[in-house]
Amino acid sequence: MTNKFDTTIARTFAKAAKRSSFMNGVMIFCARYLIFVLAGSAATRMWQTAETGERLSRVGDLFMTAFFAWVITFALEYLINRKRPFETLDIKPLVQSKVYTPAFPSGHATIAFALATFVFFFDQNFGTLLLGLATIVSISRVSVGVHWTSDVVAGTIVGIVVSWAAHITL
Repeated sequence: MTNKFDTTIARTFAKAAKRSSFMNGVMIFCARYLIFVLAGSAATRMWQTAETGERLSRVGDLFMTAFFAWVITFALEYLINRKRPFETLDIKPLVQSKVYTPAFPSGHATIAFALATFVFFFDQNFGTLLLGLATIVSISRVSVGVHWTSDVVAGTIVGIVVSWAAHITL
């Protein structure tokens, strides 16, 4: 269920991981923890930019949008049931998940892009910064060997579409 592009990228990152323990540390941090920095930054910005009486509602809408995007992704993961790169190729992932879920689409990419896109609709400058962070989260998930490139692309699409739908309906 993987394509040649996905396999080539996964093997390239696996080879690179053998070369630099410093970069591995950076990618592990980005793959595991940068999403929390992004979420906190998004919530703070939504709080700061909303009118006093709308702050809790705006932050609530932000997290409900991300939650709804995650639910869609979770359902798709089990419907599609795609194996992760380390399960298919002879590579060792740099991170181990405490809870196993199938690979497609990436939940981290979905949530990161849902949050960043939501903020973008209210503050394009800060939202652009968060979209950059979401991209780093997504690339790091591929680089540590837990996702295929197409997993994070699909997660990106789900996150953006759900945030767009929330924006036009809220």
